[in-house]
Amino acid sequence: MTTTKLTDAGKQALAELVSLTEADNKLPGFAIAVTNTDEQLFASAGGNKVFGNPTSGKVTPESMFWICSLTKLITSIAALQLVEQGKLSVDDPVSKYIPQFNKVVVLEGDYMSKETRPYPGRPAKEAITVARLLNHSSGLAYFTRNPEVAHSNPACSSIKHGPTREATSERFIQLLQEEYPGVPVFFEPGTAFTYGFNTDILGVVIEKVVGKSLEEYCKETIFKPVGMKTTTFRLTEESNQKLVGMTFRNADGSVSPWADHTRLMLVTLKKGFGWAGLCYLIDPATGIAIVVGSQVIPTMDAGAVALFNKVEDIVYANLG
Repeated sequence: MTTTKLTDAGKQALAELVSLTEADNKLPGFAIAVTNTDEQLFASAGGNKVFGNPTSGKVTPESMFWICSLTKLITSIAALQLVEQGKLSVDDPVSKYIPQFNKVVVLEGDYMSKETRPYPGRPAKEAITVARLLNHSSGLAYFTRNPEVAHSNPACSSIKHGPTREATSERFIQLLQEEYPGVPVFFEPGTAFTYGFNTDILGVVIEKVVGKSLEEYCKETIFKPVGMKTTTFRLTEESNQKLVGMTFRNADGSVSPWADHTRLMLVTLKKGFGWAGLCYLIDPATGIAIVVGSQVIPTMDAGAVALFNKVEDIVYANLG
Protein backbone atom coordinates (compact mmCIF):
# COMPACT_ATOMS: atom_id res chain seq x y z
CA MET A 1 0.00 0.00 0.00
CA THR A 2 1.35 3.40 -1.02
CA THR A 3 1.75 5.89 1.82
CA THR A 4 -0.16 9.12 1.29
CA LYS A 5 2.07 12.21 1.10
CA LEU A 6 1.48 15.94 1.29
CA THR A 7 2.71 17.78 -1.80
CA ASP A 8 5.19 20.63 -1.63
CA ALA A 9 2.42 22.95 -2.74
CA GLY A 10 0.33 21.78 0.20
CA LYS A 11 3.15 22.39 2.66
CA GLN A 12 3.66 25.87 1.22
CA ALA A 13 -0.06 26.64 1.48
CA LEU A 14 -0.07 25.54 5.13
CA ALA A 15 2.98 27.68 5.87
CA GLU A 16 1.26 30.68 4.30
CA LEU A 17 -1.87 29.96 6.36
CA VAL A 18 0.21 29.99 9.55
CA SER A 19 1.71 33.35 8.61
CA LEU A 20 -1.65 34.87 7.72
CA THR A 21 -3.32 33.58 10.90
CA GLU A 22 -0.53 34.94 13.07
CA ALA A 23 -0.62 38.33 11.33
CA ASP A 24 -4.41 38.48 11.70
CA ASN A 25 -3.96 38.19 15.49
CA LYS A 26 -7.54 37.08 16.09
CA LEU A 27 -6.66 33.59 17.34
CA PRO A 28 -4.42 32.95 20.37
CA GLY A 29 -1.20 30.99 19.98
CA PHE A 30 -1.77 27.89 17.86
CA ALA A 31 -0.05 24.85 16.38
CA ILE A 32 -0.74 22.66 13.35
CA ALA A 33 0.49 19.16 12.60
CA VAL A 34 -0.21 16.71 9.77
CA THR A 35 1.00 13.12 9.67
CA ASN A 36 0.61 9.89 7.77
CA THR A 37 1.22 6.38 9.10
CA ASP A 38 4.99 6.66 8.66
CA GLU A 39 6.05 10.22 9.36
CA GLN A 40 5.09 13.75 10.29
CA LEU A 41 4.38 15.65 7.08
CA PHE A 42 4.02 19.17 8.45
CA ALA A 43 4.35 20.93 11.79
CA SER A 44 4.30 24.63 12.53
CA ALA A 45 2.95 27.14 15.02
CA GLY A 46 2.22 30.83 15.47
CA GLY A 47 1.46 33.45 18.09
CA ASN A 48 2.67 33.95 21.64
CA LYS A 49 2.33 31.57 24.57
CA VAL A 50 0.41 34.28 26.41
CA PHE A 51 -1.95 36.15 24.12
CA GLY A 52 -0.94 39.79 23.68
CA ASN A 53 2.36 39.33 25.51
CA PRO A 54 5.36 39.03 23.14
CA THR A 55 7.71 38.57 26.12
CA SER A 56 6.06 35.22 26.94
CA GLY A 57 7.79 33.58 23.99
CA LYS A 58 6.55 32.15 20.71
CA VAL A 59 4.39 29.06 20.41
CA THR A 60 6.31 26.26 18.69
CA PRO A 61 5.46 22.67 17.73
CA GLU A 62 7.14 21.70 21.03
CA SER A 63 4.84 23.89 23.15
CA MET A 64 2.44 22.18 25.57
CA PHE A 65 -1.33 22.37 25.24
CA TRP A 66 -4.05 21.31 27.65
CA ILE A 67 -5.81 18.66 25.52
CA CYS A 68 -8.96 18.40 27.65
CA SER A 69 -11.38 15.83 26.24
CA LEU A 70 -8.83 14.56 23.72
CA THR A 71 -7.79 12.50 26.75
CA LYS A 72 -10.84 10.38 25.89
CA LEU A 73 -8.98 9.07 22.84
CA ILE A 74 -5.94 8.11 24.91
CA THR A 75 -8.03 6.40 27.58
CA SER A 76 -10.01 4.49 24.96
CA ILE A 77 -6.80 3.25 23.34
CA ALA A 78 -5.59 2.08 26.75
CA ALA A 79 -8.82 0.13 27.27
CA LEU A 80 -8.69 -1.46 23.83
CA GLN A 81 -5.12 -2.59 24.48
CA LEU A 82 -6.41 -4.51 27.50
CA VAL A 83 -9.21 -5.98 25.37
CA GLU A 84 -6.61 -7.18 22.84
CA GLN A 85 -4.62 -8.76 25.66
CA GLY A 86 -7.67 -10.56 27.00
CA LYS A 87 -7.49 -8.71 30.32
CA LEU A 88 -10.71 -6.82 29.71
CA SER A 89 -13.85 -7.60 27.71
CA VAL A 90 -16.10 -5.05 26.06
CA ASP A 91 -19.00 -7.11 27.41
CA ASP A 92 -17.83 -6.82 31.02
CA PRO A 93 -20.35 -5.00 33.21
CA VAL A 94 -18.75 -2.02 34.93
CA SER A 95 -20.11 -3.39 38.21
CA LYS A 96 -17.48 -6.14 37.96
CA TYR A 97 -14.89 -3.48 38.78
CA ILE A 98 -16.95 -0.76 40.49
CA PRO A 99 -19.60 -2.23 42.82
CA GLN A 100 -21.65 0.99 42.92
CA PHE A 101 -22.66 0.27 39.31
CA ASN A 102 -24.71 -2.68 40.49
CA LYS A 103 -27.42 -0.09 41.06
CA VAL A 104 -28.10 2.28 38.16
CA VAL A 105 -31.17 4.52 38.02
CA VAL A 106 -32.69 6.08 34.91
CA LEU A 107 -33.81 9.68 35.37
CA GLU A 108 -37.21 10.38 33.84
CA GLY A 109 -39.91 12.99 34.18
CA ASP A 110 -39.45 16.13 36.25
CA TYR A 111 -36.33 14.98 38.07
CA MET A 112 -34.73 18.43 37.91
CA SER A 113 -37.44 20.08 39.96
CA LYS A 114 -36.50 20.99 43.51
CA GLU A 115 -39.89 19.72 44.64
CA THR A 116 -39.18 16.18 43.45
CA ARG A 117 -35.77 15.78 45.09
CA PRO A 118 -34.37 13.46 46.10
CA TYR A 119 -35.68 11.86 42.90
CA PRO A 120 -35.62 8.05 43.07
CA GLY A 121 -35.46 7.33 39.33
CA ARG A 122 -36.29 3.86 38.07
CA PRO A 123 -33.94 0.88 38.11
CA ALA A 124 -32.13 0.42 34.80
CA LYS A 125 -32.97 -2.77 32.93
CA GLU A 126 -29.65 -2.91 31.11
CA ALA A 127 -26.17 -2.97 32.60
CA ILE A 128 -23.52 -0.37 31.84
CA THR A 129 -20.78 -2.30 30.07
CA VAL A 130 -17.27 -1.44 28.93
CA ALA A 131 -18.57 -1.24 25.35
CA ARG A 132 -21.18 1.31 26.40
CA LEU A 133 -18.50 3.43 28.03
CA LEU A 134 -16.40 3.27 24.87
CA ASN A 135 -19.24 4.30 22.55
CA HIS A 136 -20.80 6.80 25.00
CA SER A 137 -24.12 4.97 25.20
CA SER A 138 -24.08 4.31 28.95
CA GLY A 139 -26.38 7.22 29.75
CA LEU A 140 -23.79 8.85 32.03
CA ALA A 141 -24.00 12.58 31.36
CA TYR A 142 -22.65 15.92 32.48
CA PHE A 143 -26.22 17.20 32.74
CA THR A 144 -27.81 15.55 35.75
CA ARG A 145 -29.10 18.84 37.20
CA ASN A 146 -29.54 21.43 34.48
CA PRO A 147 -29.37 20.73 30.72
CA GLU A 148 -28.18 24.29 30.03
CA VAL A 149 -25.04 23.87 32.11
CA ALA A 150 -22.28 21.89 30.45
CA HIS A 151 -20.82 20.59 33.69
CA SER A 152 -23.76 20.70 36.05
CA ASN A 153 -21.98 18.41 38.48
CA PRO A 154 -18.92 20.69 38.91
CA ALA A 155 -17.64 18.70 41.89
CA CYS A 156 -16.77 15.83 39.55
CA SER A 157 -14.83 18.19 37.29
CA SER A 158 -12.73 19.73 40.07
CA ILE A 159 -12.17 16.84 42.48
CA LYS A 160 -8.99 17.05 44.51
CA HIS A 161 -6.65 14.10 44.80
CA GLY A 162 -7.14 12.07 47.96
CA PRO A 163 -4.50 10.31 50.05
CA THR A 164 -4.54 7.35 47.63
CA ARG A 165 -5.58 6.70 44.04
CA GLU A 166 -8.32 4.38 45.30
CA ALA A 167 -9.67 7.02 47.68
CA THR A 168 -9.82 9.58 44.88
CA SER A 169 -11.73 7.20 42.61
CA GLU A 170 -14.13 6.33 45.42
CA ARG A 171 -14.81 10.01 46.06
CA PHE A 172 -15.42 10.60 42.36
CA ILE A 173 -18.05 7.86 42.26
CA GLN A 174 -19.74 9.33 45.33
CA LEU A 175 -19.90 12.75 43.69
CA LEU A 176 -21.19 11.24 40.47
CA GLN A 177 -24.06 9.56 42.29
CA GLU A 178 -25.06 12.79 44.08
CA GLU A 179 -28.24 12.29 46.15
CA TYR A 180 -29.71 9.61 43.89
CA PRO A 181 -30.24 6.03 45.16
CA GLY A 182 -28.00 4.68 42.41
CA VAL A 183 -25.66 5.90 39.68
CA PRO A 184 -27.86 8.28 37.61
CA VAL A 185 -28.14 7.95 33.84
CA PHE A 186 -30.21 9.89 31.31
CA PHE A 187 -31.59 6.91 29.44
CA GLU A 188 -31.60 3.13 29.41
CA PRO A 189 -27.97 2.06 28.86
CA GLY A 190 -27.27 1.12 25.26
CA THR A 191 -30.22 2.97 23.73
CA ALA A 192 -28.78 6.40 22.86
CA PHE A 193 -25.66 8.59 22.91
CA THR A 194 -24.63 11.32 25.32
CA TYR A 195 -21.37 13.08 26.04
CA GLY A 196 -20.43 12.72 29.68
CA PHE A 197 -18.43 10.86 32.30
CA ASN A 198 -18.11 7.64 30.26
CA THR A 199 -14.36 7.85 29.78
CA ASP A 200 -13.73 8.97 33.37
CA ILE A 201 -15.34 5.73 34.55
CA LEU A 202 -13.43 3.80 31.89
CA GLY A 203 -10.22 5.20 33.38
CA VAL A 204 -11.21 3.88 36.81
CA VAL A 205 -11.93 0.46 35.28
CA ILE A 206 -8.48 0.43 33.64
CA GLU A 207 -6.84 1.23 36.96
CA LYS A 208 -8.71 -1.64 38.61
CA VAL A 209 -7.55 -4.06 35.91
CA VAL A 210 -3.87 -3.08 35.81
CA GLY A 211 -3.41 -2.19 39.47
CA LYS A 212 -1.73 1.13 38.76
CA SER A 213 -2.73 4.66 37.88
CA LEU A 214 -4.02 5.52 34.43
CA GLU A 215 -1.09 7.90 34.09
CA GLU A 216 1.45 5.15 34.82
CA TYR A 217 -0.22 2.72 32.45
CA CYS A 218 -0.45 5.23 29.59
CA LYS A 219 3.20 6.20 30.02
CA GLU A 220 4.30 2.59 29.81
CA THR A 221 2.07 1.36 26.99
CA ILE A 222 1.28 4.43 24.88
CA PHE A 223 3.47 7.48 25.49
CA LYS A 224 6.88 5.81 25.64
CA PRO A 225 6.35 3.27 22.82
CA VAL A 226 5.22 5.91 20.33
CA GLY A 227 7.67 8.60 21.43
CA MET A 228 5.27 11.02 23.17
CA LYS A 229 8.04 12.36 25.38
CA THR A 230 6.27 15.37 26.88
CA THR A 231 2.67 14.14 27.12
CA THR A 232 1.69 13.94 30.76
CA PHE A 233 -1.23 14.03 33.17
CA ARG A 234 0.66 16.26 35.58
CA LEU A 235 2.54 19.49 34.98
CA THR A 236 6.06 20.10 36.28
CA GLU A 237 8.16 23.23 36.59
CA GLU A 238 9.85 22.31 33.31
CA SER A 239 6.62 21.68 31.42
CA ASN A 240 5.10 24.90 32.74
CA GLN A 241 7.76 26.78 30.79
CA LYS A 242 6.35 25.31 27.56
CA LEU A 243 2.69 25.74 28.44
CA VAL A 244 0.45 27.81 26.17
CA GLY A 245 -1.79 30.10 28.21
CA MET A 246 -5.57 29.73 28.20
CA THR A 247 -7.68 32.58 26.77
CA PHE A 248 -11.33 33.60 26.67
CA ARG A 249 -13.30 34.65 23.60
CA ASN A 250 -15.51 37.61 24.51
CA ALA A 251 -19.00 38.13 23.09
CA ASP A 252 -17.69 40.78 20.69
CA GLY A 253 -15.17 38.33 19.22
CA SER A 254 -12.12 39.77 20.97
CA VAL A 255 -9.77 37.56 22.98
CA SER A 256 -8.70 38.19 26.58
CA PRO A 257 -5.77 36.62 28.43
CA TRP A 258 -6.70 34.22 31.19
CA ALA A 259 -6.22 36.65 34.06
CA ASP A 260 -9.68 37.47 35.37
CA HIS A 261 -10.81 34.73 37.74
CA THR A 262 -14.40 35.92 37.50
CA ARG A 263 -14.25 34.78 33.90
CA LEU A 264 -13.27 31.34 35.12
CA MET A 265 -16.36 31.21 37.30
CA LEU A 266 -18.54 32.44 34.45
CA VAL A 267 -17.33 29.80 32.02
CA THR A 268 -17.52 26.99 34.56
CA LEU A 269 -21.10 27.81 35.43
CA LYS A 270 -22.54 28.82 32.08
CA LYS A 271 -20.51 27.56 29.16
CA GLY A 272 -18.42 24.59 30.16
CA PHE A 273 -14.91 23.59 29.33
CA GLY A 274 -14.08 20.87 26.84
CA TRP A 275 -11.98 21.07 23.73
CA ALA A 276 -10.43 24.48 24.49
CA GLY A 277 -9.60 25.13 20.86
CA LEU A 278 -8.30 21.68 19.90
CA CYS A 279 -9.60 19.87 16.82
CA TYR A 280 -8.36 16.70 15.13
CA LEU A 281 -9.24 14.02 12.62
CA ILE A 282 -7.97 10.52 11.92
CA ASP A 283 -8.76 9.25 8.42
CA PRO A 284 -8.09 5.50 7.95
CA ALA A 285 -8.99 5.72 4.24
CA THR A 286 -6.05 7.99 3.42
CA GLY A 287 -3.84 7.26 6.43
CA ILE A 288 -3.82 10.97 7.25
CA ALA A 289 -4.23 12.58 10.67
CA ILE A 290 -4.54 16.31 11.38
CA VAL A 291 -4.45 18.20 14.66
CA VAL A 292 -4.91 21.94 15.12
CA GLY A 293 -4.51 23.32 18.61
CA SER A 294 -5.12 26.61 20.37
CA GLN A 295 -6.14 27.43 23.94
CA VAL A 296 -9.39 29.35 23.88
CA ILE A 297 -12.81 28.88 25.43
CA PRO A 298 -15.83 28.71 25.29
CA THR A 299 -15.55 25.37 23.59
CA MET A 300 -15.86 25.06 19.79
CA ASP A 301 -14.46 28.54 19.30
CA ALA A 302 -15.38 29.81 15.83
CA GLY A 303 -11.84 31.02 15.14
CA ALA A 304 -10.25 27.70 16.10
CA VAL A 305 -12.78 25.71 14.07
CA ALA A 306 -12.30 27.99 11.06
CA LEU A 307 -8.54 27.43 11.16
CA PHE A 308 -9.03 23.67 11.36
CA ASN A 309 -11.40 23.74 8.38
CA LYS A 310 -8.87 25.68 6.32
CA VAL A 311 -6.10 23.24 7.23
CA GLU A 312 -8.33 20.29 6.31
CA ASP A 313 -9.23 21.83 2.95
CA ILE A 314 -5.58 22.48 2.09
CA VAL A 315 -4.45 18.99 3.11
CA TYR A 316 -7.10 17.13 1.14
CA ALA A 317 -6.53 19.31 -1.92
CA ASN A 318 -2.81 18.50 -1.86
CA LEU A 319 -2.44 14.80 -1.15
CA GLY A 320 -0.12 12.88 -3.42
